[in-house]
Amino acid sequence: MDGDKDVVVIGALNPIKPDSPISGSYTMWRNDYSATEDAYDFGGMSNSTEEMETILGSFGATTDSTIVVYAAGSHHDAARLYWQIHNLGHQDVRYLDGGLNAWMGAGYPTGSANQSVAAVEYNAPNTQQDNNALATLDMVIAAQNNPDWVILDTRGNDEFNGEVAVSGAYGPGTIPSSVHINWTKALNEDTT
Repeated sequence: MDGDKDVVVIGALNPIKPDSPISGSYTMWRNDYSATEDAYDFGGMSNSTEEMETILGSFGATTDSTIVVYAAGSHHDAARLYWQIHNLGHQDVRYLDGGLNAWMGAGYPTGSANQSVAAVEYNAPNTQQDNNALATLDMVIAAQNNPDWVILDTRGNDEFNGEVAVSGAYGPGTIPSSVHINWTKALNEDTT
């Protein structure tokens, strides 16, 4: 920002909650970086590589760009977006610690987002990389009986206990033998 064309800032912001985005950033929400409901037998899956390339290119991002993601409140949305961009093989993707709250608390400007830029062709650098940040279904099934692996469930308490199934979830419950640590335990009071 501040005229630095090598930095692209993307907020994972819920459009129904009128958070003021970081000035000069781009905003998107879950349905923008998630596969359509008919793409799989269940919801909550990631966009295809081609769809992510189109989105990042529309923001003017190249493989040489520094991409910074942030959120307001629910930081797991920015974490998922970070993970998806990282899985494309993008080398310089960062997560704004504390998100929009930390940005505003430091006195930085908020306001307009999604300025018009000339779209570029973004080509994912390495979609075939040996990615240890992605567990396949077969890996999770095998991990249930492997003492060297831990399946970590970071959903809210009500979701983990099967009392609530949130939108996009296949159904209530949890994977047998998983360990629960609510995602909020990873945050300080100031959300950093």
